[in-house]
Amino acid sequence: MGRAIVRALVVAGLTACLGLDAAGADPGGTVEVGASGPAIAVAVDATGVAVIGTSVERRTYTQSGEAVAMTGTPVALGASHVRQIDRDAGRTAFVDAEGDLWLVADDGTRTLVYDAMDRVGRVADNAGLELSGSRLLWAKASYTGSFCDDGCADGYFRITPMLYDLRTGRNAELVLPAGSWEARALWGGYLAYEGNLNTIWRKDLTTGKTIKVKPAGREPVTSLAVHDDYVAWSTCTPGSSTRCSRSAVAYRNLSTGTLVTVETADTSKVRLSSGHLQYDESAGPDQPPMLKVLRLGTRVTAEVGPLADRAFDLYDETLAWVGPDGKARLAPNSAFAAAPRYLGNALGPHAVPSGHPWTVEFPVSKRLTECTLTITSPAGVIRELPCGVAAKATWDTRNSHGQLVPKSLYTWTLTAADPDAPLLWYTNIPAPITGTITIT
Repeated sequence: MGRAIVRALVVAGLTACLGLDAAGADPGGTVEVGASGPAIAVAVDATGVAVIGTSVERRTYTQSGEAVAMTGTPVALGASHVRQIDRDAGRTAFVDAEGDLWLVADDGTRTLVYDAMDRVGRVADNAGLELSGSRLLWAKASYTGSFCDDGCADGYFRITPMLYDLRTGRNAELVLPAGSWEARALWGGYLAYEGNLNTIWRKDLTTGKTIKVKPAGREPVTSLAVHDDYVAWSTCTPGSSTRCSRSAVAYRNLSTGTLVTVETADTSKVRLSSGHLQYDESAGPDQPPMLKVLRLGTRVTAEVGPLADRAFDLYDETLAWVGPDGKARLAPNSAFAAAPRYLGNALGPHAVPSGHPWTVEFPVSKRLTECTLTITSPAGVIRELPCGVAAKATWDTRNSHGQLVPKSLYTWTLTAADPDAPLLWYTNIPAPITGTITIT
């Protein structure tokens, strides 16, 4: 059988999984999110989707196999004047109309991550937000003076990548090697970034270990994504003010060293899940870009539908995007098998008073079907608690008999799984996921 026929059959197989027709129309099972006014950006996680329309709104959804359904009513989070938005672990990060950076939890808790101030600093325009586990990656633009070429205006041209820690509520400047490092991405404890001469690196923020993903090259890096053992990127050599003369998407599996590169027409953004690489491709200046999905481990690609700018996202087996009509959509992605990963750094207090509920969250990369939090003392198991699909639990500091436990240090252990495999660390290590809680 010829290669062209084999490839055609493989692409047809992925297309069938995505529910696409031959023309690349919306996949089967697509639902409209619904927003106040035309949508310009979208972000999705395990249970919710956030959209920037005339304001920032969040809605909940469910997915079972190839069926996606919107649930509940839209919840307004605030006004926004930029396209920057992201979601993870039941939280939405966005920049509001005043230029301030906010983190809003689905329970309504609002956290001001950065308070923009004139002639001091603001969130860098179009630098992107990456919310993953207990960290938020963003970029600060510091005031650099005024210029008066055609009317006076303030300049904010010193861009600094920042990392916000959800556990401590603190921002820290990221110190990266000299170079452009304009492309960067975050997933769990992994930070991917661009270095000198279009190199790409991945750093483990927990251990400090750094791996070179891509050697130096002539093609400028335009976007980065990191997930599990994979790092993906896009390159573009400018051919005009609006288009690339050459463009490509690529991904490397760092556990095997495998590198796959696919030539594309004018790609500017990539996203990753455990099973897919998502990217945009523009065929011409007068045509809307297309959303495409490439299955990891292959070169097989399917079209999802036309895009408004670079407004798309994915989580696990769910796709999200905004079409040229200004409508945000969700659809099931083709199924894949991958172990869920614990993204590190449980979110919750390290100590609580006796009788005071201890609520803790464990950021994970996929929806779970089994989840148990076990509390132990040196004498043995004190309590076992279910933690649901989103890995959240509350312990009332009582044992299994309903009695308050003595004031002491206790150990918690998280065990979980989805239909594919048991929960692993983000580093792919099958070590126990454990920590301590002090009852005072």
